[in-house]
Amino acid sequence: MKKLISILLFILCASRIDAQHNPLFSEYVFNPVILNPADAGFRTALDVSVMHRRQWVAFDGAPITTTVNAHTALHNQKMNVGIAVLNDHYGVTTKFQFKSFFAYRIFAHPKNHLSFGISASVNQISNRWSEINTTVAGDPMFTSGDDKFYSMEFGFGAMYRTPAYAIGFTTPGLINTAQGGQLINLQYLISGEYNFSIGTHFVATPMLAVRHVANSPLQYDLSAALTYQQKFTFGIGYRKNDALMFITKFKINEQLEGGYAYDLTV
Repeated sequence: MKKLISILLFILCASRIDAQHNPLFSEYVFNPVILNPADAGFRTALDVSVMHRRQWVAFDGAPITTTVNAHTALHNQKMNVGIAVLNDHYGVTTKFQFKSFFAYRIFAHPKNHLSFGISASVNQISNRWSEINTTVAGDPMFTSGDDKFYSMEFGFGAMYRTPAYAIGFTTPGLINTAQGGQLINLQYLISGEYNFSIGTHFVATPMLAVRHVANSPLQYDLSAALTYQQKFTFGIGYRKNDALMFITKFKINEQLEGGYAYDLTV
């Protein structure tokens, strides 16, 4: 089978930071494995993505996130594997993450499948407290020195895909162990999409993602994309109490795709 390498290059300008920072990728529309490990290898070919995201671009210390990931189906298309590397800067904190994916696919029909996936991550988090300017000289909270700690994170996901629609469930932070072995950052996400043709040249895809993080309000993304002749895609979306999302993707050739997403505060 001819291997297809899709390289998605995204530059995002957005406007949200959570109390417990989790990078938000509006372009999950084009790269769902970011959220759900069960989608590893869903294109049945090698998929490589490079993503760069900036929030609050006019402010010092605003979040900057860069992610590189690759995933593929193995020869029998039932077992699928992938890896991702993330580098995330926000304020005086830097997070480096290495993540691996594994998914197993069960075919209900040659074009319909149910897949289950797991992810495992190693995180290194560094805090540069000495860079903070305080109103109290010699504040012991910020003069005790910088710190660095490590944690492991495990996630689970399930996805059912057909040519017309997809439904998924994932817990990207099912277990996140800090130094003390505590469970933190529990979150759950349900997603769905539906594809239907408009004439002979266009395909419309409405999408919904509902996300719940422990001790935070329920959040949802509602979006719709329109694809022309499988080459150009334009989309718009809304994230509850946060932003409007504008997304575009274009196919340069059979091996190369590009995209851009912009989040506008509302």
